[in-house]
Amino acid sequence: MPPSLDPSGYVWTVPAASPGDVHAYGSDGTMHPVAVNWDGAQSIASLDVSRDGTRVLAFTLADGEPKLVVAAVIRDKDGVPQRLGDPVTLASGPGTPVDATWVDESNVASLTSSASGDDRIVLQQIGGISSNLGVPVSAVTIAGGNDVSGLWLLTSTGDLQQQRGSGWQTNTKGVGMLATQT
Repeated sequence: MPPSLDPSGYVWTVPAASPGDVHAYGSDGTMHPVAVNWDGAQSIASLDVSRDGTRVLAFTLADGEPKLVVAAVIRDKDGVPQRLGDPVTLASGPGTPVDATWVDESNVASLTSSASGDDRIVLQQIGGISSNLGVPVSAVTIAGGNDVSGLWLLTSTGDLQQQRGSGWQTNTKGVGMLATQT
């Protein structure tokens, strides 16, 4: 799983098969373990720090079900991440967690895939309503922009897609990686 960079310069990592093993690395390379409580998570598909560095979005698999959560980042007096606050569960689609992203400061999007190959993208306003953003095909990652119209998908065949109306349309082909700027 790709690392996440926060605005204070910490690089956050977590092994997919060990969701409780969250670490934040300082610019000097010092590793800082971050205490988390993912409530029974067996694996983690994504972990993204918010643009302001105050919250973390995590997409886990818990008891065989996708679980999308947001939690506060608790830092010491020097700004070093120490632990995450109690997670708040958000809406996500059914199936296997694939990826999640911050859309803006108050909205997130999650991508799930079912055994039948159906992908689902759910937009969730934190503390508010959720909505389905259509059914992409073979999506492997999702990245947010500054609003819903800035969401991008990367497919397993290297197509970069953006939502248009009720579907997802390819803008560019042959893309190998999707990244975001914090």
